[in-house]
Amino acid sequence: MTPGARYPAVEIAPTQVTETDECKLNRNICGHGECIMGAAGYTCLCYSGYRWHPQRRFCTDVNECEAEPCGLGKGVCMNTGGSYNCHCNRGYQLKVHKGVRSCVDIDECAKPHVCGDGGTCTNYPGHYKCDCRPGYRVKSSRQPLCKDMDECEESPCKHGWCENLPGSFRCTCQDGFAPAPNARSC
Repeated sequence: MTPGARYPAVEIAPTQVTETDECKLNRNICGHGECIMGAAGYTCLCYSGYRWHPQRRFCTDVNECEAEPCGLGKGVCMNTGGSYNCHCNRGYQLKVHKGVRSCVDIDECAKPHVCGDGGTCTNYPGHYKCDCRPGYRVKSSRQPLCKDMDECEESPCKHGWCENLPGSFRCTCQDGFAPAPNARSC
């Protein structure tokens, strides 16, 4: 004891500051990400498809559909948690390249004989068109197809018989009649 003091001297330890590890206290503090504790508090390392939201201080979903990844007019983008899906319009198909989904045109003209033997196929974005050669016409069906016209239905061979040919016809003439140079009349 010091002279004049009634009580013995006590040593007081400095105040201890205890850091609160918010990552351990709340394991889901980041939502869709990993909590990283630092000197200034915690931050989140967000999973793919999520981004750090500084005001809310957790990982929020990235709306990938805002960038039209499916292609404008090619399909409908559906945002999902951490990702997205494309629902492609008719005439387009889903393509995945390096994890990126998009809708690409189906080249119907790449299929052999899509327009039949008497047609030429022209591909357009989302559809195709068949142009029929002379002597052929588009057959009414779900898929356009060039079908041989039967010119003999109109009886073009007076004084003879009509023979239908692919894309054309020929007249065989009665006795006493001669075929024209193109064999399309007698």
